[in-house]
Amino acid sequence: GDKTRRTYRAWQRAGHPTRLARRLLRLNRRTRGELVLVRRALRGEEPSTDGGATYRRLMFRSLRAFDLALVWDARGVRAFMRGRRVAANRAWRRHGRYFDRSLRLTNRAIRAIEG
Repeated sequence: GDKTRRTYRAWQRAGHPTRLARRLLRLNRRTRGELVLVRRALRGEEPSTDGGATYRRLMFRSLRAFDLALVWDARGVRAFMRGRRVAANRAWRRHGRYFDRSLRLTNRAIRAIEG
């Protein structure tokens, strides 16, 4: 996460060079690969309580939303680098909505397991 944020800032400050755009896309792909591992580990867990079952269900939804956020972010970067600014902004808006949804679902999942 930190490396991605730093790369985004550098990409914007440097005037959107192709080299940093490729790095962003690679970081998004790597993060999506890590999500597969997290999903696999979560799938192997059996909930012992109703709160645990709710947590598991909400975390799967959260991970799916986060994955979609990464997909739309990559689409935005690719569109921006091709000069399609309107398409890029549209993709980044969708990225933001999916990312916010992921955070909300994660917070709900945490509340379910704590309460």
